[in-house]
Amino acid sequence: MSQHLLQAKYLSINTSFKCAQGWQEFEIESWDVDHTQSVVGAQAFMTSQTAKAHVILFQHIFKITSADTGLPIMFHHIHGASFEAVIADSHKGQGLAWLRDKLDGTKFALPVIYQPASLIPIHL
Repeated sequence: MSQHLLQAKYLSINTSFKCAQGWQEFEIESWDVDHTQSVVGAQAFMTSQTAKAHVILFQHIFKITSADTGLPIMFHHIHGASFEAVIADSHKGQGLAWLRDKLDGTKFALPVIYQPASLIPIHL
């Protein structure tokens, strides 16, 4: 699954509240063009929907995927290769996790969405 996940260009991230009572099912899916079907590349069950829980979850998914394949996680808009688009449901924890990562880590993708937190001057 790790290899398939890294080969994907378009990801869909979804959290479902219907699978197991008291748990939320988190999935990262991609589309397999050759077989015309959706493929789950990562799945986890969570009890917390906070930004911190999502940061930990993404860190583990990325670490496992990189360890399995020997390749880093890359995003097309940052690295020029790999994931071209990521579509996520509108869960607050996922969005806050992404924003926290951009505020604490790399600032590269943030200016497009939230200029006040950017390190790039407006006049550029």
